[in-house]
Amino acid sequence: MIRVSLHEMLGKPIDQILLSQLTKPNNYENAVNTPQTDRLNLSGPRLGIAVFTQQFRQILKASKTNGGFDLNPQMMQFGYQFEQMYLNEGNFQALFEFIPMVTGIDQQTFIPSVALMNGVRHNLWGLEFALGPNFAISRKADGYTDSLGNWKLKGQAPVGFTPKNGYVTRADSRGNPHLSTSFVFAVGKTFKSGRMNFPVNIYFIPAKDGLEFGLSLGYNAKNKNSR
Repeated sequence: MIRVSLHEMLGKPIDQILLSQLTKPNNYENAVNTPQTDRLNLSGPRLGIAVFTQQFRQILKASKTNGGFDLNPQMMQFGYQFEQMYLNEGNFQALFEFIPMVTGIDQQTFIPSVALMNGVRHNLWGLEFALGPNFAISRKADGYTDSLGNWKLKGQAPVGFTPKNGYVTRADSRGNPHLSTSFVFAVGKTFKSGRMNFPVNIYFIPAKDGLEFGLSLGYNAKNKNSR
């Protein structure tokens, strides 16, 4: 900018390419103002742990004869994050993230899920916030809670019986696979060591049966996207 100003004051020819880069918004932040800024790409494997609370926690711990899953409500997760940058201004980039994940393999169970997230990341600080829908496959069944507080399947109800609050659908190991939808919120920080990136993320998923939250760790060696 100083060179362009001096040339203009002295009546000397001005480099039009440089002038364009300094004055056009699409060029200013990306090509001139922050020429050494790396564009983080954190596509890579993800490992973590998920923790379930409230009613869903009790359902997971309950025996299978009572509709539970006989599982520990803390489960390991494994997956992969695919990401694509669609907006880049200065030190910030906006991302689309596709994250298939499998939960429960440490307990001989298989719970597949896919998260579709939009995020914003600061390239220098490595801070990120993302949110989006989450789709999972889980077993569910229709039933009711009797006067003693026990969960009963709809097929176990006496002939002609109708629950006061009607039948509800909830997680049950005796049910059929259903597509469950939810919304996930995540924040993260990326740590760097040479050409290695180590993203660390915390997420939570609110639902009517309880809150799921977890910690996810990843790594890759793609520390920049070349312009």
